[in-house]
Amino acid sequence: MRKAEHRHSLSRTMAALTAVACASTSLAATPGTAAATSPSQTPKAMSSAPYIFPGNDGKAHKVAWDKHSFTIDGTRLSIWSGELHYWRLPSQQAWRDVMRKARANGFNAISLYFFWGLHQESADGKFDFSGIKDIDKLLTIAEEEGLYVIARPGPYINAEISMGGLPATMSNQPGPLRGTANLARSKQWLHAFDAIARKHQVTTGGDSLLMYQVENELLDESSDRSAFLKALTSYVRADGITVPLFTNDYSMAGHFSDTSKYGTDFHAYDSYPLGFTCNGKRNALSDHEAEFRAIAPTTPQFITEAQGGAFTPWGAPFTPSACATFADPAFTRQWGVSTIGNGVTAFNYYMLEGGTNWGWTGAPASGFTSYDYGAALDEERTLTDKFAVQKEIGYFQRALPWLAATNPVSAPEPTQGLPSPRVPAHYRRNRTTLHRLPVGRLQRDDRHHFHHLA
Repeated sequence: MRKAEHRHSLSRTMAALTAVACASTSLAATPGTAAATSPSQTPKAMSSAPYIFPGNDGKAHKVAWDKHSFTIDGTRLSIWSGELHYWRLPSQQAWRDVMRKARANGFNAISLYFFWGLHQESADGKFDFSGIKDIDKLLTIAEEEGLYVIARPGPYINAEISMGGLPATMSNQPGPLRGTANLARSKQWLHAFDAIARKHQVTTGGDSLLMYQVENELLDESSDRSAFLKALTSYVRADGITVPLFTNDYSMAGHFSDTSKYGTDFHAYDSYPLGFTCNGKRNALSDHEAEFRAIAPTTPQFITEAQGGAFTPWGAPFTPSACATFADPAFTRQWGVSTIGNGVTAFNYYMLEGGTNWGWTGAPASGFTSYDYGAALDEERTLTDKFAVQKEIGYFQRALPWLAATNPVSAPEPTQGLPSPRVPAHYRRNRTTLHRLPVGRLQRDDRHHFHHLA
């Protein structure tokens, strides 16, 4: 099927499904909650905001969750997010430009890594949060533009940057840098970050900070790393952070999934199904709901980093444009359909806009000047065809709010009028509204394109 036919097919499907959609159902008590607290400061005037939502109305809100989705004051929320790196886009006006484009494109959240080494250049030195390092302004812009914030301050963040975001001075320190030997310095950074983040929490009536990731992609549950993560989450909670806490597994391996042990609230994971070799063969998509439920049966399925492109390592035999072709609009549509079919209700593209490695901040082995990433917004913040596909998926979920609380039901195997590749099918049902959604996907054809069928 040609691309134009895919677009028309999706448009017809969305129109038909939207016609039968009903308003979202506000469900009562849920197993997990991050309780609202009294605002710590006078609510700010929001006259400049384009519209009002729980992230900028000056009121304290309760963030809760069950196995289906997150909720705010009992109303279900399908999180549709994209990643932005403020240091790779060193302009407050450019931050706003990307966020405004994101909101207009159907996104309701923005995910932000915070780069410790950018803010503290000397050991035990002062933190610099001015100008292009003004994260208070960054968070304020997000709430003004109507986006919830997924805050990811590390201390280690990877992100293909020097030292994984740790200060360069830590290279002279003994012991594992991501372990209890360096717990004191890690707490120092988190305390500086928390002093700003506390003012922006949706649970206190601050702004739109919705959830907070502690550490990043720890590779194993050794005794020292386990103690390190537990100490960090305990410290962050005691430091006044009241939104939900989580850490992300680098794949669906079940690492750190025992939330009661580590003081986190839910399990989350990264997923890059295509791989990263932009001039090579693409991996196929597979179903993953049952695998996730074996790990986390009672919390929402949240893909913290969902493939939005791929980086270009130093010396790679391909360019950023090849990565845009590798993770093209057809794959983006298929990836979105597949995750909806597998019950994902919290999804963050990595990246939404890649940007540029300024001032030797890129990691030597995994990045050079460009961090375009083949993202939907390219390095110059220009809209690509992939951005339009993300808009389709975002507005599709917005039009069908009942998708935030569905269960899989058995599906017949589609056969009539289909080409030779097998068509895996998913049916999902909301037991409260009784809506059903059939979703299917065609496997890759010989041209290595993905197709959509719903």
